[in-house]
This record gives sequence, C-alpha cells and structure tokens, in this order.
Amino acid sequence: MPKTLFPNASPEARLRLEQDPTIRLYNTHDWSTSRLGTIPQWPESLRGAVRTMLGASTPMGMLVGPEGILLYNDAYARFIDQRHPEAFGRPVMEVWPETAEFSRDALERGLRGESWTLQGAEFHLNLHGHPEPFWVDMYCSPIVNDDGTSLGTLCLIHDATGRVLAQKALAQKEERLSLALSSSSLIGTWDWNSVDDVVTADDQFAEMFHVDKQRAGLGLSIGDYLAAVHPDDVAALKAQLRQSIETFDEFRSEFRVLDADGQLRWLVAVGRPRVDREGHIHRFPGVAVDVTLQHKTAEALSESEARFRTLADSMPQMVWSTQPDGRCDYYNARWFEVTGIALDELDFHAWRQMYHPDDRDRALGAWAEALKTGEPYQIEYRIRHRDGQFRWALGRSIPIRDENGRIVRW
Repeated sequence: MPKTLFPNASPEARLRLEQDPTIRLYNTHDWSTSRLGTIPQWPESLRGAVRTMLGASTPMGMLVGPEGILLYNDAYARFIDQRHPEAFGRPVMEVWPETAEFSRDALERGLRGESWTLQGAEFHLNLHGHPEPFWVDMYCSPIVNDDGTSLGTLCLIHDATGRVLAQKALAQKEERLSLALSSSSLIGTWDWNSVDDVVTADDQFAEMFHVDKQRAGLGLSIGDYLAAVHPDDVAALKAQLRQSIETFDEFRSEFRVLDADGQLRWLVAVGRPRVDREGHIHRFPGVAVDVTLQHKTAEALSESEARFRTLADSMPQMVWSTQPDGRCDYYNARWFEVTGIALDELDFHAWRQMYHPDDRDRALGAWAEALKTGEPYQIEYRIRHRDGQFRWALGRSIPIRDENGRIVRW
C-alpha cells in the first residue's frame, strides 16, 4: 500500500497535491521511528481528519497519541515560521518547551474527549530567536476514533495579535478621550459663530483640515473646513449640523478626511449649540477626535468573521451557530445542501421536521438541557436529507463564553 494520505489518487492528482509542501512532507517523512507508525497503519479516522486539516486555509494542528505527536497543515507551518519543519512529527512538549504546561493540558483534555475555546489567549513564543508575545484565538476538540475514543486534540488557531493590540490601543484611546472630553483638551477644538459663519480653531484642528493655522485662529468660513471632508460624507455632515441647530440638541458626526500624508482618517466631531437670552444660537463650540483605529479594529474583526465563514463553507460537515438562547443565526453552505431547506423557510417547525420522528423529542430535549446547564451538546440522531431519506448524524455544539464566563453563543 502506498505510504501516502491519498493512496487512491491518480499520479496526476498526487503530483498536484504534492505541490503543497506540507502534504509532500507527510508523504516523505520517515514514520518508521514514530509511535504513530507508517501512514497506512494510522486509523482511517485520523487519516481523514488530517486530509480535512490539510485542505483548510486557517492554521490547524493536531496533538496525537499520549506523546502529543504534532501534525499540522501548511498554514500552521507558516505560522510557526522557523520552527518548521523540525517541529513536524515530534512530541509537542519537545517542540514548544516554553508552553509545555499548556500543551500537556491541551493534549490531556482532548484525550478525555473535551472541547473548548480560547479567545485572545496570550503566549510568549520563541519564533524568531527570542520570546515574543502572541495572542491567539483557539478552538480545540477531540480527534474522535471510529470506536468513540479520542486519539488526541485538534486545534484551529487564529492569530489575534493584531486585534488584541488594536483593542488595547482602543481602550487606551477611549480612556484618553474620556479625560479629554472632561478637560476640553482634544486633538482639535473649534468654535463656530453660526450667525456670521466664522469658525475659529486651534492649531491641531487646522492641521487636520489643511487650513492655515494663523487664519484658523482668526476665523474662516465653515466651507473652508468642509473642503477637506470626503465628498461622500459632506451631505450627511451638513444634515446633522442642521438638525442640531433646529433642535438645539448635541451635534455628533463621523466622517472622513485625508491627513497630511494623504491617508484616509476617520474623525468624530462633537459639539453643542449655545443659545443666548433671546433663544438664538450664537455659538457652536466642539471638538474632533481621530477614530481611525476603531474603524481598523472593526474591519479586522469583519475580516476575521469572513475567514471563519470561508472555512466553515469549505467544510464537509454541517456547521451552525446560535445566540445564547439557542436561536440559530448562522448556517454554512453544507447545511443548506444537505437539508434542502431555504433560508426563508427556517423556523422551529422546520427544525422539528428535520429530525426522525423517533429521535425528535430526544434530540430537542438534549438541546434544551444543554441550553439550561451550559454543558456541551452531543447526540446522534437521524436527519432528513434533501432526497427525503433519513441519515444518521452526530450533532455537537459547545458554548463560547466571555471573560466573565457568560455564554455569548453556541
């Protein structure tokens, strides 16, 4: 039997697959000295899990057997950088001595059949010759064998360093913003005489809007400042100013400008009209804050969500997620492919009808119990295929908790 993960592949297919350097490493690695044995000796469930892992674009790694033999995909190989390929096929505690305690615990939990999630976990990893802080999101589950026992731990890893650093910076920025709002000492301040249409501003505000600092101190028309605002945002900004003037309410607008380096920056301008004794607005002071970092953080989170959906839609399994109360808010493409149910047809009745009548109460009861207790949900049941036939499936769901232990989704 060929010593490959794809023994039935044609020569052309094998040549194509081995364009992936990690797949090639699996096929050429000397497994004779490993406790795993050669690839044909591996359980089919392990070979299948490895093949699925190799097709993923997100870093994924496996800790297999009591020694935690480290197997991984090409994305993980790129993530660990200089540790690859020496890390491949070796016990994880040898590969990552700096995280040996964590690795040992992860292996033992997987062997016990546990699943868990880490959000923004901090590690100090020696990837470039010296320890560096890294933050990762990690989704771990057991590698289930055909007999129901666990062969080890499978972990999907997302590098969250950029997001965490952005969040830390955002928290610091919000703290500074709070202090600045209380002391009126911000990136930029302005005062609009709406009667004469004269805006005076400090040097920082003037620089942000590309106007002469001396002239800004003496006063310019509001149009001189609006010229720096992104054309797509001018109409909304003007409308928000008008509404504040008409209602005497606080003015708040978020818009874009180009900074001195030609980079697009997001700003928030906040102000409140001042009314004289006759009830007429005579001044409109305010402040401006750069919130570009917050937008970049939101974009990074959006990209992370997009990567998850891409991965989920590429999986052969049916993937879904729910809100804390059990209401589904996401299904992957495979779910619709198998069930044949359209998105606009989904409701509780549709869910009930998917289960085999003999399994329905048992499956729904187990789910209700999981929602009540917060324990992982796992049960085998028969589900109606789009062709009308019932097929056996294993349903599994784990709760994701926030830093306070509250379930935020399943």
